[in-house]
Amino acid sequence: MLTIKNRETAMVIMAHPDDAEINCFGTICRLLEQGAQVILLIATNGEGGISVSEEQRLGSDFVKEEFSDQRLTETARAFEGMELHLYSLYQKDGCLTFGRDLVSLIEAEINRWNPDLVITHASDPTGYDHQDHDVLSKVVTNICRRKTRVRTLLHSQPHVIGTSFQPNCFIEVTEHWERKMAALECHETQQGRYYLSRAYHESRSLINGVLNGSGNDLNGRRFEAFSCVRAVI
Repeated sequence: MLTIKNRETAMVIMAHPDDAEINCFGTICRLLEQGAQVILLIATNGEGGISVSEEQRLGSDFVKEEFSDQRLTETARAFEGMELHLYSLYQKDGCLTFGRDLVSLIEAEINRWNPDLVITHASDPTGYDHQDHDVLSKVVTNICRRKTRVRTLLHSQPHVIGTSFQPNCFIEVTEHWERKMAALECHETQQGRYYLSRAYHESRSLINGVLNGSGNDLNGRRFEAFSCVRAVI
């Protein structure tokens, strides 16, 4: 299902800098290995992803726009040396809204690249996950249901535990695991967040391995999990 032919296009659409690294960095590596053209579209610059304590430390003259530029720079560093197209739509962090404006904006980008495979966030009716993730998932899913070219649509595993996410697709990323860990370390502005830690990702990978039936043959294997919404084979 996830074998992609040379010169086909995979589009990863995420809400914030660091989302792709957390959710599907290893999968992106595998797609590039298969010869896919990979597009990483980030809806916002992540300027809202700063804690109150960190804002106080930086002082009253701190400008969030500068912080957002820094977050995008961290993502560019995380994917340094990888041949993918990376850009932002510069929407306001925390304020994505499901409606015509955002649908039209994202649809224009999907029409521009005409992807065969799309990866985005999972929708979360529980409210546990970030609101931007939920909105973007609904927007991208709404668009892809009308695009016959999109043969595969995957919702990626949320950062937080407690959502309604139910994975049914697991991609082994063992060969790319250390590079993923290094990519997460590029996000210096987000230091201290548990979902960027090695321990968190190794624990999550272990659970994914058990869920996909590899429990008796884990032996250091690492997995990223998705919910497959569409698969045309």
